[in-house]
Amino acid sequence: MQMDLLTPQTPETAQNKFETPPAVAVGITAEAVEELAFEMINKQAGDIGLALEQKLKEGSPAHKLVTPQDESISLTRFLIPSVGELPVYQYPKIVKNSRLALRKRSDYYLYILFKPGVDGGSPTPFYVGIGQNRRFAYHYSEADNPSYLEACCNLYKYNTIQKIGRDRVLIQLFNLDKEKAKELEKRLIKHWGRRAFDPERGLLTNLTSGGEGVSGIPMPPHVLKKLSEAARTRIKFNGKIYDAIKSAFEAHSADELAAIFSQALGRVLSSSQTRCSSYAGVKQLFHSWKKFGAFPEGFNYVDEDGADLYQEATVEVLNRIKRSNIEAGTRQAWKTKYPFDKYRTPWGNYPTLRAAAEDSNISTENLVRKFNLMDERDHFDPGFNKLDEAGAPLFKEQIATLQEDGRLRSAKWLVKTVSKPMLVDGQLVGSRREAWHLYPYLSCSYESFCQYIERYKTKGLFPEGLNVSEAEGGPYPEFDRTFLASPLSHTYVKVCGRLYPSLQAASVSLGMPNQNSLWTIFKAFKERYEAGIPFPKGFNSYQTIGDKPHYEEQNRVCKYTPKSGILYEHRFYKTSAEASRASGKRSKTVATYINKRRRLFFEKGIAMDAGMNVCGLDGKLLYPIEVGVLATSILTTTGRPILSNAAKTIYVSCNGRWKAFTPIAQAWREVQWIADQYKSPDSFRSSIRSQLLDGKLDPRVRFDMEQTRKLAGSKELLCR
Repeated sequence: MQMDLLTPQTPETAQNKFETPPAVAVGITAEAVEELAFEMINKQAGDIGLALEQKLKEGSPAHKLVTPQDESISLTRFLIPSVGELPVYQYPKIVKNSRLALRKRSDYYLYILFKPGVDGGSPTPFYVGIGQNRRFAYHYSEADNPSYLEACCNLYKYNTIQKIGRDRVLIQLFNLDKEKAKELEKRLIKHWGRRAFDPERGLLTNLTSGGEGVSGIPMPPHVLKKLSEAARTRIKFNGKIYDAIKSAFEAHSADELAAIFSQALGRVLSSSQTRCSSYAGVKQLFHSWKKFGAFPEGFNYVDEDGADLYQEATVEVLNRIKRSNIEAGTRQAWKTKYPFDKYRTPWGNYPTLRAAAEDSNISTENLVRKFNLMDERDHFDPGFNKLDEAGAPLFKEQIATLQEDGRLRSAKWLVKTVSKPMLVDGQLVGSRREAWHLYPYLSCSYESFCQYIERYKTKGLFPEGLNVSEAEGGPYPEFDRTFLASPLSHTYVKVCGRLYPSLQAASVSLGMPNQNSLWTIFKAFKERYEAGIPFPKGFNSYQTIGDKPHYEEQNRVCKYTPKSGILYEHRFYKTSAEASRASGKRSKTVATYINKRRRLFFEKGIAMDAGMNVCGLDGKLLYPIEVGVLATSILTTTGRPILSNAAKTIYVSCNGRWKAFTPIAQAWREVQWIADQYKSPDSFRSSIRSQLLDGKLDPRVRFDMEQTRKLAGSKELLCR
């Protein structure tokens, strides 16, 4: 859809054009909007969506998203010409919290006021402005203060807000550079048109064509009048009469002002401070004394006859007045925030729990915990309650305290459970305590024993030799005592192909230092299972009744199978880094070798080399090995075939006879002439590889014929 951005539109045309905006990126940030705004000033609206999508793909700076999560704050979205689609906010919400839309309020921004749409239609803009700080909120305050109307020169805008209702006005705003904001303001005003100059097609109530802007909030006329009168009032400054504050300021240097004010205020001031170096600072100081209702000695406002208008006092009296004002303000703020007592305690009613704790020997944390617990259990102790605005209690206070009630319930439960007979090895005993003494297989306290009994009843399954009587629904089916370690008593687990009553039992059996490691491993298995990946081979959990597995299991080892270490050159290492250090290689060399062979196994089913493998949690090798076969070559980045550094079978001439060694390092360890000629197994392997690539293999060393031909690619090599 094409549109002319510089031609004023009628309200109907504007709404129709913006009802179906192009597909743009919804999560665009405020800074990305700033960067894009003037790249697209002269483009048509049809190109806006593509440009914003491309900017989002390139990556926008990580500022706050202008799209809020609360749909009640952002009602709809509106396409701004030359910018793109942005959310439209409720005016009162933004007045209370501008961070919903602005990343920094002190920077320049552009804002647009809207009329709400009719019957769910698109909103209509009626004012465009730019500013800083809380300039956008000025119109909201203006609409509710009749004194602003006297200085209001834009009756179009004022009447429009009054007609809509300031709480129903909508707003869009976003940060821009100052010059860009002015330029965009002029273009938007020209695009939508001004009602005062084009009543038929204009949408906006702006009186100017834009670009001049008001950075902050204009002063109300009554405030300007008071400031003007105060600035022209005669003053007494350090005992001398002046026509105005400015005259006194200009008659003294900054150093002189610092010395005078230091003596008047009773503390040392420097000449670099604002109240000593600027006219605004001196004026503010006189204004603060006027608010106190008292001036230091030698300072005052005076009338035409030179008489003081306010009382003068010493520094001590002024400080006392200041402290009194601060305390009165604090009390007023406290009453505003906590207008009534919300909590009742035996020692009084208080607006906060902190205040209640200060008058008692209970800490604030314990008192908060006590009220939360009473609220959670709907059981308030005598003398404790929550109050409404009228001082009436909100909850019923109990006779017994929460602690006494808990003890009473525990006692009833013990009496109820202790008196019940039990079956131990088929014999009926009088109580659970007697059963606890007679049944030796549950090594726990009596309280834990009772909890086990209740748990077994819930599962409908008891350990062998222990059961409940017919009065409690028994006897229940019994399971082997081997599974007593299982806390759930209805499942067992399979780890490395073996069954265990619990993960802790498996951890102890496998010698794992951390008994919670298997729990973490199985938790990861379950998360992958929910994503569609079956459990690794040898790992699962089963029901005690029916031996039914809980999860689908893979039919071979996979990359998620947990390991306890690796086998490299027939030696066990806990980590590949440890193997690399022991063999004198770089830290990740052995890990690279093993990962390559694992990848070949998963992709092509090629077995691992003898002497190099991955060990499971039980210490057994996870991957199959093929002894006596030369490993498949692994190509370098140049495409030339090289020997992998995994174990291989090599034939060496020893005392006139050929002898096979697997791996190559074994030949270095057992053949004397190889150990004398080469410093280490690595140097021997490197030399053999170089000889193969150069076609000059030592005649005392040979490989399997077919595999050697594939690796070296030379028939002459095999004739030696």
